[in-house]
This record gives sequence, structure tokens and C-alpha cells, in this order.
Amino acid sequence: MGDDMNKNKWDILLYTIPSFFGVIIFLIYSHFENNFTLMKVFFLGLIGVLLYISVILIIGKIKKGPTEIESILCHEQINTNLEKGVVLKTIIEFAQSNKYKIELIDDSRFYILLSKPATFRTWGFFYPIQIKEENSNTLVIIGIESKFNQVGSITTSCHEKCINGIEAALLTKSK
Repeated sequence: MGDDMNKNKWDILLYTIPSFFGVIIFLIYSHFENNFTLMKVFFLGLIGVLLYISVILIIGKIKKGPTEIESILCHEQINTNLEKGVVLKTIIEFAQSNKYKIELIDDSRFYILLSKPATFRTWGFFYPIQIKEENSNTLVIIGIESKFNQVGSITTSCHEKCINGIEAALLTKSK
């Protein structure tokens, strides 16, 4: 049922956005109908922006994520007393229930690559996760990499959201 509601929201947007742009184009045209040069500049700028966004979204869709956590500069760590296999299973369950796409699972290295698609706020992210044993605890290293160049508070907040979600999932499984 939830997927049907989301689909209906996208259908509404699909039909509403072109109508909205049609009204805006009509208003701009009626305002500048005597000055075609200004209108041409506006439309060329609009086409340029839409083309730029389209190219970046295509690059984000095509780009493959990192296969090594060491190549990621920004990463955080979580310590837990759970076994590596349980941690791996918990992270997979977390990803499936929170709309993260699982791009890669390497059981032998205990490496998982999650991703989130592009949204209105971001170009999308990869979340490489490495699970290691350290002393009697398990160390979970969670990194983040944008699908296109993006830094700043949005990247940090998306990373924290993923870390907090995984940490909460691990706490519910703790002994």
C-alpha cells in the first residue's frame, strides 16, 4: 500500500510539473512578447540548466561505487560486541527496510556497498561499509562518497543519518 501511495505522488508530480512550467512560460512570454532577445536568453539559460542537471544525473546513475573502504576519506566507526556475521546480517536488514540499495556484498571480506539515489537535495551517495574484528569487539567502518562532487552539511547529515540508523539496528541486536 505504501508503494502505491508513493507511486500516486509521483504521478501527480509528473502531470503537475509540466502544467506549472507551461503557465510560467506563458506568463514570461506574455510579459516579454515585444522583446524576443530577452526571452531567447531566458530559454537558452533554462535549457542549459536542465541539460547540466540531466548530465549529472546520468553520471550518477552510471557511476560505480568504491570497492575498498581505504579509498574513502570520510568515514566513521562503530564498536559493537556482536559477531561479524550477525553485524553483516543486521546491516543488510537495515538497508532493505530503509530504502538503501545494496550494490555489493563481499562475504569473504565482510564488505558491503550501499547506495541512495539522487534526490532534490543530493546527487546520491555510496556508503561503503567494512566490518572488522578488533580484540573482542567488532568494528564497523562506514564511509560516504557522493555520486557527483558534493561536500558540506548535506553530505554530513546524510552520513550521520546512515550511521545512526545502523547503530540503532545494531543496538537492538545487542545482548
